[in-house]
Amino acid sequence: MENATKYVIVGGAIIIIALILGLTVGNVFSGRAYAYASSTQNQAAVNSANNANGNPVNGNVNGNTANSNTASAANGDVQTATIKVSGSSYIITPSVFKKGVPVRLVADMSTFVGCSRGVVIPAFGVNKYLSATDNVIEFTPTQSGTIKIACTMNMYRGTFTVTDDGTASSASAENVQQSPVQASGSGGTCGANGGGCGCGARA
Repeated sequence: MENATKYVIVGGAIIIIALILGLTVGNVFSGRAYAYASSTQNQAAVNSANNANGNPVNGNVNGNTANSNTASAANGDVQTATIKVSGSSYIITPSVFKKGVPVRLVADMSTFVGCSRGVVIPAFGVNKYLSATDNVIEFTPTQSGTIKIACTMNMYRGTFTVTDDGTASSASAENVQQSPVQASGSGGTCGANGGGCGCGARA
């Protein structure tokens, strides 16, 4: 009888200990689940706030999208664009720049022939001869308006626009710069195809 009583007491103690351990483990897992749920909810709230402010987590910050006709100054505060020759015209892409922000025009030299390589932008003091090893034109637009660009013989021509805020919507043709003056001492003519050019073409 005495041994039976001992077995009952020991068995009861084991059951109590098992219950205590079960409750402890359950509380630990419940706490982890609650922490994970709270973290997930907080992240969702942050993402929702970002989207509401136009700042999506995976996307374009501040909701700014690049206009294909407007230069971006994100690269070290320099507006970068390409310039090429088509027919007898200079084509600049993008063609709208912000006043006061440096511009960097990178020439596609495969399209430049004859005197088209001698580029003049009088409004900003540019007079640059382009080559395969030096195909970049740099300047800072100090005034707004439609700016003219031409070769040294005024045979190749083009325009680009400078606005106060750098957007195409505010562009105005009211301020048109004068055409480049022909280089003195130059003779001959220059065709659009660059053949037989006697206006300063170089090898």
